[in-house]
Amino acid sequence: MSKRFTDTDKWKKGFIRGLEPAYKLLWLYITDDCNHAGIWDVDIEVAALRIGIPLDQQKALSQLGNHIKVFDDGKKWFIPSFIEFQYGTLNPSNRAHNSVIQTLSKYQSLSPLVSPLQAPSLGAMEKDKEKERINELNESEGILKGLLGELYHRRDSTKWGDKEIKLLKVVAKRADILTEFGEIKKAWNSGWQYHRKDIFTLLGNWTGEVDRAREFMAPKEQTETIRPTKVCL
Repeated sequence: MSKRFTDTDKWKKGFIRGLEPAYKLLWLYITDDCNHAGIWDVDIEVAALRIGIPLDQQKALSQLGNHIKVFDDGKKWFIPSFIEFQYGTLNPSNRAHNSVIQTLSKYQSLSPLVSPLQAPSLGAMEKDKEKERINELNESEGILKGLLGELYHRRDSTKWGDKEIKLLKVVAKRADILTEFGEIKKAWNSGWQYHRKDIFTLLGNWTGEVDRAREFMAPKEQTETIRPTKVCL
């Protein structure tokens, strides 16, 4: 059983007061029976049966007026005020709101109604932050690609395969990527050859390679050789 908000001040509104009793009940009925996007599959006969009062569809349309929008050849009614009251401004990042937006967007005649009910997906400041984040990521990708290109002699961008580029984009998002690259390069320059000729494997198992490079560069424990003491008799 779904639960919805109800307006306790509805009886004070001129629209509700002006409805005939049967159509006051019809209005309450369709606001309960409509789906989560405020769309009601029109069935006046069933509505009249459940309410217990005879109803006339044409009179209902006249009574409800612009409080409903008829579409799909009269088979469906949409209640615009339902969205504002139940959800406020629709936010695409909210899963429940996004479901409403997708439902309304399915109907071409309702699409123009979605935008006024929908909040911008990103504010001005958020857009600036997102743009800055993308620029930083692109810069990180470019730097890493250039560094790896020098080690692997791949200055020509055409020598990078699609799979390698995909892995590169994932690795470039790491916060300490330049430090980690420096550790791998230092290990390579000190004689560590593991996966040096395989850039695809290096990118695909980056954290493991960083750990191995660190292990290679870690100070080796000195083991003291114990020699037997020569005893003079």
